[in-house]
Amino acid sequence: MKQIFIFSLLSVLLNPSCKSKIVEDSTPITGKIEIFCDEALQNIIQQQEEIFERNYPKADVQIHYMNEADIIRKFLYDSVETIIISKSLDSSAIKYLDQEKQLHPRIFPFAISAVAFVCSPLSPDSLLQYESILQATTGNGNLSNRKFVIENKSSGIAKFLLESSQADQLSSNFYAMNSLDTVLDFVSKNKDCIGIIDWSRVSDSDDPIAQDYLRKIKIIKISSAGALDKVEYFPPFQYNLQDKIYPFTRTLNIISRTGKSDLGLGFATFITGEIGQKIILKAGLLPIYQSERVIELKSSGDIKVVQ
Repeated sequence: MKQIFIFSLLSVLLNPSCKSKIVEDSTPITGKIEIFCDEALQNIIQQQEEIFERNYPKADVQIHYMNEADIIRKFLYDSVETIIISKSLDSSAIKYLDQEKQLHPRIFPFAISAVAFVCSPLSPDSLLQYESILQATTGNGNLSNRKFVIENKSSGIAKFLLESSQADQLSSNFYAMNSLDTVLDFVSKNKDCIGIIDWSRVSDSDDPIAQDYLRKIKIIKISSAGALDKVEYFPPFQYNLQDKIYPFTRTLNIISRTGKSDLGLGFATFITGEIGQKIILKAGLLPIYQSERVIELKSSGDIKVVQ
């Protein structure tokens, strides 16, 4: 009996899965967690991670950046429990987790970003109609002879364009490249090419890297969806996201399937809280939760109302 007990104890101590489970236990502000994030959101999420860990030094948030398709695949079929992507889970994914794994993911929207269209400063393009872009995804319309370049064929942007146009696949004039730098470099040197990027990559006007990118390219203004009579064109600036007049917007979400009050929940709470939302605002995106500003007006007693 004593030998059996010793063997069982050794099995627990030596079993890697048991050891990792102990290490991974966490609270909302302490412990260690791995989060998988859409690589297009790296700029804004790195800022959130740095300030969160500065405020909570016992928290260790390890973020892995990759394309959206691989992230969702790992979240559904592997052991990844917390993700950050530019969309919500669709009904089939939620149904699969519920019925096959008895998991009920919690979804925390925290910002509105956009898909931006860019071109060479030498390009004649500066205005594009929303409907023309949708037609181009299927190889139709007046942009069918133009080249469109995205960062990764498995990126969330590729999926977003397909869903927006209700197409099964992008037309042959859409190309994928390996990195954002490659996309912007190619676009800057080819005036007949249109690049498609996540707005968060260049939205922070105080970021020197974003400033370098913007010197290479020009942001194309897009018409609102359904605009027929008096057509106006808008860039994906913060106030146009607020007014919902820029058509290609995406909601950023942090999604957890653990069902626990762990570090993933703590990080989600931070991003959706006051500090996290101010980081979103400063980065040029639209926060989901905007804190109220109270302005107190003190009367001097001699204010006159002129009718």
